[in-house]
Amino acid sequence: MSQQKNLYRAYVQALGTPDASRRDALLDELLAPDFVAHDLSSSEGGAKTLKDFRRQVATAFPDQRMEILDILEDEDRVASRQVLTCTHQGTFMGVPATGRRIEIELMEIVRIRSGRIAERWVVFDRGGLINRLREGGPSAP
Repeated sequence: MSQQKNLYRAYVQALGTPDASRRDALLDELLAPDFVAHDLSSSEGGAKTLKDFRRQVATAFPDQRMEILDILEDEDRVASRQVLTCTHQGTFMGVPATGRRIEIELMEIVRIRSGRIAERWVVFDRGGLINRLREGGPSAP
């Protein structure tokens, strides 16, 4: 497996690390100093924004398990299709814990520069997730 794919796998594993201090330390090693998360709604969109978001996710879905289904590499980019399986055990984006087991499929592209992740783009139906949690719709996509 390529060095870039290995870096990406380490990044995905770091995102799912339950301990916030350990997760932040791992991300500090893996992300470029000027990292940009294009998918997160913040004027900064940098590592701090990602770490803050991952704290919210880990609190709301502490048993999350990420599985990489497909991974592709092209020059300085790595793309993947993943499935996240977790239980809604804490407030997430204003929605109190429902106890529902959910599955989220997502696509992600990262750009790698000098052995670190410099940018990321994540696509999944966030609105649909919130609606499923609020309305008690189907738990899988």
